[in-house]
Amino acid sequence: MIWPVASQKPNNLGLFDSLGNVFCWTQNTAILVGGQWQDHETPTEGNIRVLLGSTFNPEYPTLSSTRGIHDISDRYPQFGFRVARTIKNPKELSNDVPRSPTSQLSNDEWGLVWFGTVDFGFTVLRIVVEPINKENPSTGYQIRRIDQDNSVAKLDKFSASDTELFFQGTESVGVVFRGRRSSGSKSYEGEYKTSGRPYALKLRGGNQANFEPPSEIWEATLESSETIVQLRVYNKGLASERILIDDLTHKAGGLKVDKSIVDGDLILRVPPLQGEWKGKVNEAGTKMTGYWSQNGQEERAVFRRK
Repeated sequence: MIWPVASQKPNNLGLFDSLGNVFCWTQNTAILVGGQWQDHETPTEGNIRVLLGSTFNPEYPTLSSTRGIHDISDRYPQFGFRVARTIKNPKELSNDVPRSPTSQLSNDEWGLVWFGTVDFGFTVLRIVVEPINKENPSTGYQIRRIDQDNSVAKLDKFSASDTELFFQGTESVGVVFRGRRSSGSKSYEGEYKTSGRPYALKLRGGNQANFEPPSEIWEATLESSETIVQLRVYNKGLASERILIDDLTHKAGGLKVDKSIVDGDLILRVPPLQGEWKGKVNEAGTKMTGYWSQNGQEERAVFRRK
């Protein structure tokens, strides 16, 4: 049986395809000892060489101990070589996930950082996947959640090829992503799982995280709790305006906001918090004065456009 390179599991040294496909010529010579051929690891004169690694021929067991002994002039389809090289591209050094040399990425072309947004229904969170040490990416990768106190967690596994990107967090982090490269682009689209639930995610590559900037930012301080909040407004036409609210004091955010206008009042509802802001916008469009109400309590909040 023949299979594509690196399609089977690697051995405990992280090497792919060390067995099967073709016998591998070695420098070991075979010498006659007591009428039987034996390996001689130190090359000596002679044309009889040892082949290791078994072959696609089902008559030979696929074991490291399977050997063939032939003259170096023999030519058969099941004889060949296994080529090894030193990996110089840090992106090929994944965390416990060996990769095929044919799927290397160029740091100059792709950068070292992947970033994207995950829509969880009531929240939209920005995440960044980056090296723990950008000077030495082989030390491992981490995931950073910008809208959750910019929290960072180390990834157990990470690999990036020209066709697929994969990462997996520790058991306590509980995240997994596997995405395929979009044709002709520097992005991967796939499934991001957290706590066992799947969400669509598109990750783009670069030297830094370049998220879509909001078209407007509004900021206010809730007078009673002294909590600073901001609104991020993303305008993609009147029919597709998207608003997110962030709690800057407690460094949490990405909550979706439902906007409506009732009797001349602007109402901004935040379903996850079961709260809403209600007020009016001045003629200049630079200030919104009103009240934030939540859990039966109400406090004044004046938003100013930044």
